[in-house]
Amino acid sequence: GPNALLYSDQIDNAAWTKSNATASAVSGVAPDGVSDAPALIENASTAEHYFTQSASRASATEDLCVYGFFKRRTGTRDVLLLIGSDGSNYAICRFDLAAGAAGSASYVGTATNGRAFMVDKGNGWFFCALVARCPASTSILAQAYLHNGSTTVYTGDSTSSIYAWRVGAARSGLPTRGALTTGTALASGTGQTGSGLYLKGLPASTQNIRAAGDMVEIILP
Repeated sequence: GPNALLYSDQIDNAAWTKSNATASAVSGVAPDGVSDAPALIENASTAEHYFTQSASRASATEDLCVYGFFKRRTGTRDVLLLIGSDGSNYAICRFDLAAGAAGSASYVGTATNGRAFMVDKGNGWFFCALVARCPASTSILAQAYLHNGSTTVYTGDSTSSIYAWRVGAARSGLPTRGALTTGTALASGTGQTGSGLYLKGLPASTQNIRAAGDMVEIILP
């Protein structure tokens, strides 16, 4: 999966701008059961509490995707994701980290066709992704907000927090597999290795789409 953002597993890194919140470097166990998962902790301000990063792209009207793995750490906060061309044209959607339910996308500016996806990854973790058609621009803007169930603008308690891991953004009309980045972006994703074949663009339900012994064709470059 491609990832245009840096330090996907380290929201405490300076590549991520934090607003009215702090990020801990090592806070919990990530969904892979091995990696460390950082946390975003709100402060006591009456404001929005979030982290954000932007990246460059070739200017085009196209679908953009923001994604990440999220889990409640302390308190009852949810996460709201934003994807857009800039601060004037974007889509947003709230993801309920208790019920495991994605809301409906809403828009500012000329972003359209928002689609939200949420998958239970076990142990309280959810993979969340938001895709939207965004206007031509040379940038991608991605943000993740703490949400108190009613709004993103509220008085924080200095303790409520969520885990955030493998956070990224991509030029894609479909959710992409979370890609690890550090100081270099993965514009085209990484090569596939091993016995697994990762796919995207499948139907919402893959029940019985293939059975053991079915013939498949893999075409190499």
